[in-house]
Amino acid sequence: MDFVMNTRFNNPRLPRVPLPGWADNFNRAAGDAIGVTSAEKRPWKVAGTIGNPIWSITSTGGVALTAATSGLNVAVADGLATNGTLTVTAKALGTSRRGGLAFRYRDIDNHYAIYQAANTSTLNLHKRINGNTATVLATSTYTPSDGDVYQVVLNNDTITVKVNGTTIITATDNAFTGETWHGLYGSSQALSMVWDDASFVAAA
Repeated sequence: MDFVMNTRFNNPRLPRVPLPGWADNFNRAAGDAIGVTSAEKRPWKVAGTIGNPIWSITSTGGVALTAATSGLNVAVADGLATNGTLTVTAKALGTSRRGGLAFRYRDIDNHYAIYQAANTSTLNLHKRINGNTATVLATSTYTPSDGDVYQVVLNNDTITVKVNGTTIITATDNAFTGETWHGLYGSSQALSMVWDDASFVAAA
């Protein structure tokens, strides 16, 4: 029996059962809300600690946090898997650089994130738990540049952060090992950061 690929769920054997993972090239009209992923049409969830942020498609063909009150903000999509690799290109880092990746997201007060604390800071791994972001799980010596490709490899309680294929952080933590939402992070100071070619590939 032949099966027809369902592009919403991309599972040829069980067309109504989605495969894990997602990908988004953000090739949509400038000004559009982030909406759904380009490949699987998986909805993006946006949330903030103070109100709902706006993540929009940019004129340069990426996505950015374009409106937010003070606080922390995310745009995450359900990868239907807790283990795998989150990959995002830092198309334009801007001035403040208070943005990065959020992963194993439970809610706005409980998730992991990698980001720079300021434009001269290195890229570090943070854990936000019960609304407290004071926990820095690991630091690196790497200061990102425009065009860098960030990767977070999740393998049970091991978190590996790579930039352009080079490992800069390895940490062990099991706070959110069951969570399946992954994506983008930005504080209210990260409005100039543009991200592109995001994907989450579930572990085999």
